Amino acid sequence: MAETFTLEEVGALLNTVVSGIRTGSVEDRVFTLEEVAARTGWALDTLEEDCRAGRLQHTKRGRKRGMTSSQIADAIHQHTVGVPLADQIAALASRNSGVRPGNARRRAA
Repeated sequence: MAETFTLEEVGALLNTVVSGIRTGSVEDRVFTLEEVAARTGWALDTLEEDCRAGRLQHTKRGRKRGMTSSQIADAIHQHTVGVPLADQIAALASRNSGVRPGNARRRAA
């Protein structure tokens, strides 16, 4: 059987939906490249060039470019250099497997 709602309940639901559309969440927000540069410390010129060249995922509306929070996170991840700590520990453990602490110094030499 279908649910029924009062006009007040429908009105409250519509108000909630409309206010959510008006304000938008942080996840939906598109940050300008100026804001992205300020948040990341990257040069604005480099951000603009990388976006134009297609090296960074971004949004474009008219002549304005920007990035969402997830696009910023992806860009940071894409430019992260180095081996994750867990991989470093695993590599160190496999290198030293079978070596007792007292012998570690002699083996390294």
